[in-house]
Amino acid sequence: MYFDYGGWTGGSCTLRSIVPATAWYFAEGNCRIPFDPNICIQNPEDTDAAVTITYMQGNTQNSFQSFPVPRSSRVTVPVKGFLGVGNDEAHDFSALVEAISGVSIICERPMGFDYSGWTGGHCVMGFAP
Repeated sequence: MYFDYGGWTGGSCTLRSIVPATAWYFAEGNCRIPFDPNICIQNPEDTDAAVTITYMQGNTQNSFQSFPVPRSSRVTVPVKGFLGVGNDEAHDFSALVEAISGVSIICERPMGFDYSGWTGGHCVMGFAP
């Protein structure tokens, strides 16, 4: 995928998910300047999903965000809108995305950046055990 995201240009690709799951793990992300992470959640099922994201922050705190993902839809969660922005350990995170209602979902974490004038982005699929 090629993009022009708020003036940041680049390209990204990731493997697709073969099957949906009820839990997805992400090893890393951060809300430091100049990074802009999102978590994208797709619900391919015919039932609404109740989803909770557990952010395991670098300062050893956990933060929890819960919301619905309607059936046959996709939701993009701007992580900075929840954790804020800062250049400290509280803004580094790993994440667990869980469909607590038992509905299977698919998750990825795209991130854009402007690192000293070098713009771009990347995307990763979560790990579903």
